[in-house]
Amino acid sequence: MDSQPPFGQFSAVCPGCGAGIYPSDEVCPKCGHPLKVMEHDHQAPMNDDAWTQATIKSLSLTVLRTVYALYSLAGAFFVFSGAEYYADRDDPSLRSRVFPVLLGSGFVFLLIALFSRKKRVVAFVIGTLAFIASVIFLYIYSGKGVDLVGILLVGIPLYVLVTGLSAAVKLEKLKKD
Repeated sequence: MDSQPPFGQFSAVCPGCGAGIYPSDEVCPKCGHPLKVMEHDHQAPMNDDAWTQATIKSLSLTVLRTVYALYSLAGAFFVFSGAEYYADRDDPSLRSRVFPVLLGSGFVFLLIALFSRKKRVVAFVIGTLAFIASVIFLYIYSGKGVDLVGILLVGIPLYVLVTGLSAAVKLEKLKKD
């Protein structure tokens, strides 16, 4: 059965032209104004302020993950220094070169992570450079070749540091604007 009221008795008026409309009308029969709002039309478009806030939140999470990565690097270098110390007991010259670099790198990354609360961009630049320097030094003086695991152990932290640096720079730009 038809749910429309009897002819001539309109249930509402068109917001566009004021003509009478029925509940089943999807568009105004007089002016063509859309009357039924689709579900996706209910969502308000994101304004610039909401976009900026969402971007800041996303960048802040990336920066926070990078800070955690710096703490993780510090821990990893401490663990590797202990493992290297006990693994190379027979080669004191290797232990005298590799162990201090691993232990020192652990302390450097710990300090950088602590410093990153104040100056994130500077800390991430220093962290990236310190990581690259540590890896190069360890590659040269350890005498061990690079395998897939070594590439992953270098590539993943480097990617996280560079991504965090990029996010920190973008975040600083957004905060200045």
